[in-house]
Amino acid sequence: MPAYFLDSSALVKRYVNEPGTPVMLVLFGGPYRLVVSQLARVEVISALARRGRTVVIGEEQWDAVVSALATDFHESLEVVELGGGVMSRAADLARVHALKAGDAIQLACALTARSGASPETVLTVVSADRELNSAAQREGLETLDPTES
Repeated sequence: MPAYFLDSSALVKRYVNEPGTPVMLVLFGGPYRLVVSQLARVEVISALARRGRTVVIGEEQWDAVVSALATDFHESLEVVELGGGVMSRAADLARVHALKAGDAIQLACALTARSGASPETVLTVVSADRELNSAAQREGLETLDPTES
């Protein structure tokens, strides 16, 4: 079964209609293993809240999005927790690839997910972040930018 690690920049496209949303809908509608970092929950809520400053998001729409995110985390997504090993690896990745902290954590989680997968499973990082995608490729991961599909 194909496996995809969803960075927050991609995951947010599931809840807000923007470039990349069609790719996310396909991934969530397919028979795929979908993996995220625990950090993604905070980052997606943050991204949506920040958008609310410039785009009016009604209370009802906000509640629906937050509920959908919680449901996905409970039912559809495999979550990589942020334990000491992941955080230590993230610090190393931040140094090696000059990544922002959040991107380093995301990449550490993707690498953790890959190490826990069966040898024949190819894990693809789905991200709209060029720096993260570049670092992921240097770490031997496949990447998919949903905004380019």
